[in-house]
Amino acid sequence: MFVKLTPGSYWPPDDEPSIGASKMRLCMANGKRAIFHRWDQQSKVIEPSPLRNGPAGGIIRCNVGIVEFEDGSVASVPEKSIAFFDTEKIIIKLEREYSKWQDKSGDLD
Repeated sequence: MFVKLTPGSYWPPDDEPSIGASKMRLCMANGKRAIFHRWDQQSKVIEPSPLRNGPAGGIIRCNVGIVEFEDGSVASVPEKSIAFFDTEKIIIKLEREYSKWQDKSGDLD
């Protein structure tokens, strides 16, 4: 079941934005509304080239986001194709936390 979320809202609901793994974030993935669940990594093995002095082969890794679309389907989406709606709120929260930390560390002087 897809939970109707508005930009900046979370599931489960909470008053404060959270970056923790327990919070899912509303996002746009491949141009469609989705709920972001978590980051993952995909790997692909590249075979060595049969040509002399060709590439030795190896592993290519890329980061992907696991997202759930409104129709209930789940997909892994390249990180460049995901845009979050709540980034500004999280930046403001982190700046507040950093200011509190600076105030506390200033007391040590």
